[in-house]
Amino acid sequence: MGGIVRILNNCTVTNGELKEVRLPKKPIEVLQVIEYLRAFLVGREAWAGFNMLPIISGAFGIFQRDLVKQVGGFRTHAVGEDLDLVIRLHRHLQEEGRPYHINFIPILPAGRRRPQTWLRWRDSERVGTKA
Repeated sequence: MGGIVRILNNCTVTNGELKEVRLPKKPIEVLQVIEYLRAFLVGREAWAGFNMLPIISGAFGIFQRDLVKQVGGFRTHAVGEDLDLVIRLHRHLQEEGRPYHINFIPILPAGRRRPQTWLRWRDSERVGTKA
């Protein structure tokens, strides 16, 4: 099961609890909000609706331990270990002929702050680091 990741720039968070959702003021931050909504909400909802969800975000995922062990767990040498795991889960369950559904629940938010300048955004996208 996976959940949504929300951009927290300009939102009010108190003691780890999201109190108020507001759009950021800078254009780069607004663009990132739009991209996260596209990728983490619309895209994931569509894939999950057809039981074809290819990834549960490493930032926010809950897995059934016995199934993860059956497919060999997270492989540390994989470039996208979360994508790798979900694809292997699909394959394993399909090969066994077991009915299953990998869910996406958009009401379980995780949040992160994103870069506030074009330069920091470019650098974070280039090297895939936290911004």
